[in-house]
Amino acid sequence: DPGKQNVYDPSPAGERVPKNGEWGSTGWAASANLGRINNDYGGYYPYSGHMSGNSNQAGNIGTTILCWSATVYTSFYGYQLSVTSSIINPSYGLYSRADGMPVRCVAE
Repeated sequence: DPGKQNVYDPSPAGERVPKNGEWGSTGWAASANLGRINNDYGGYYPYSGHMSGNSNQAGNIGTTILCWSATVYTSFYGYQLSVTSSIINPSYGLYSRADGMPVRCVAE
């Protein structure tokens, strides 16, 4: 619901964390700066990877955009946006909620 935030949405007033699948799989343009650009969803997204909550190891840095959505997948997993140079998955649910990755806010 617009204007209604939950515990999975730490964004400031007037912005929110997108729900599962909301980013969409179109509009992602390549960037020369190790990432992609999507002007519909906040501009530049770097290939930031993630930090594993189990091994405390960084992974996928420089190859994968991972961002949390505001939607829980299971009690152990959450949904993420996952983008590589060849795959765009706006509804990915592989990573543990203990893993560290960016939270990207979008305008309401």
